[in-house]
Amino acid sequence: MTIRRTIIALILLLPAAGQGEIPQFDGHEHLGVQSCAASSCHGSAGERNTYGVLQNEYITWARHDLHSKAYKVLLNEQSRSIAANLGLESAHTAKVCLDCHADYVPRERRGLQYQLSDGVSCEACHGGAEKWLGVHIGGGGDKHAESLAAGLYPTEDPEARAGLCLSCHLGTRNKFATHEIMGAGHPRLSFDLQKFTDLQPRHYRVDGDYRARKTVVEDTRAWAIGQVVASRQYLALLQGPRLAAGGMFPELGLFDCHACHHSMKDLRWQPDERSVTPPGTVMLNDSSLAMSLAVARAVLPRLAGPLHSGIRELHLGARRDAAALRGAAAALDRPLVELLAELKSRRFDDAANRQVMETLAGGLKAERYADYSDAEQATMALDVFAGITGQYRDEVDALYVAMANEDRFRPAALRAAFGAGPSSPAGFATPVVPPAAAPVVLPEAAVNRSVSATALRVRASPAADAPVLTRVYFGDVVVELETRGDWSRIQFDDVSGSRTGWVASRFLR
Repeated sequence: MTIRRTIIALILLLPAAGQGEIPQFDGHEHLGVQSCAASSCHGSAGERNTYGVLQNEYITWARHDLHSKAYKVLLNEQSRSIAANLGLESAHTAKVCLDCHADYVPRERRGLQYQLSDGVSCEACHGGAEKWLGVHIGGGGDKHAESLAAGLYPTEDPEARAGLCLSCHLGTRNKFATHEIMGAGHPRLSFDLQKFTDLQPRHYRVDGDYRARKTVVEDTRAWAIGQVVASRQYLALLQGPRLAAGGMFPELGLFDCHACHHSMKDLRWQPDERSVTPPGTVMLNDSSLAMSLAVARAVLPRLAGPLHSGIRELHLGARRDAAALRGAAAALDRPLVELLAELKSRRFDDAANRQVMETLAGGLKAERYADYSDAEQATMALDVFAGITGQYRDEVDALYVAMANEDRFRPAALRAAFGAGPSSPAGFATPVVPPAAAPVVLPEAAVNRSVSATALRVRASPAADAPVLTRVYFGDVVVELETRGDWSRIQFDDVSGSRTGWVASRFLR
């Protein structure tokens, strides 16, 4: 569990697209954190029951929420180095940094108690309180509905909340962590609406008072909505001016980091069901699209086909030219709009949760999410569902261990995380576990060999175009059963038992 929280905490420290105007651009005066922090309002040292809210929300934010540390991050050595590499005077004064590390509104919209150093503070998410604070603390009527009308941002709506979070955790046409920024030393970005909401941590409780005032969306459905909103925001970026970075190359911040950033000895490329592009292609970062496709397969299968073919066309468009890519992005957005509309009206019950979980787990076990970013999204997603259903908890822990080091990530570890099959609490059928393969009788000539390649493909027959069965990795000890030309038939063990296959002999020693 410690590894799990560490990985996601690091992501949360990164700069955090959208429904309507997000608070940064809402036009209202931002009064500052202290307008919320009185002990009789949201600054109580402990939970209280006076007004139907916890009343310790400010304390939770200040002590536990990494958003409150976002500005302070700009003062550390890494941020100073990034600023120097970018030719900036300092990170804590640069708009490109403050856009996502603070509630960065124009000076004329800063109230008397506003402090830039408060970081991503109350009004960065809930909207400038100039007009809604009086309604919020006043008596009578539907205060929440009136507050929304006065400018309170609807964070309880997962579509709106995802749009707000993604304005920094992915980017918009107005603010974006470019490849240049990442090249200067900024970490890559990642996002999962519901997992990040859980670990923020939440400073509210969904109880009777909450349900009386607000619309409640199941956490698992909120996760799905977040993925589709992320997919649509990504497609909007591909269609917008951000794609053209100037010079020979497009904005590489829109592409998959791990397609290029790994050792030359680490032969990571493998065929992908969502892409028809050959080895050597700089791949788009389609991780949110992979999750949206999983959602469609689980709860709205009729859209799975259009989404799958649309994602493939998107990758083909990226190989042609910017116009083809933009056209494919526009076409792919249409089934996503339909999927989002369905999710907004469809409740996720136990059956829907189970369908999504099995789709994700099946993809992990089949190495369908072989790219690190895909696997990261699928792991966080399965974590969200495991917290609700109780299923796959042990497997999720193992997945976080497999994801702990992106430089040493191996897709086969995803399958290994499931062992003989998922854990099954009451209410779920026990999965059928196939019998272990019969042991192979070794010929007398068999010898032990060590794999010298970082990731060596095991093929069904001794030919370069033969289907890839799996991979073995540097340092793995295998048994060489026979040789045929430049090929060796090996025996090796994995989670399904003892297996055999063909590898290039030159990578055995």
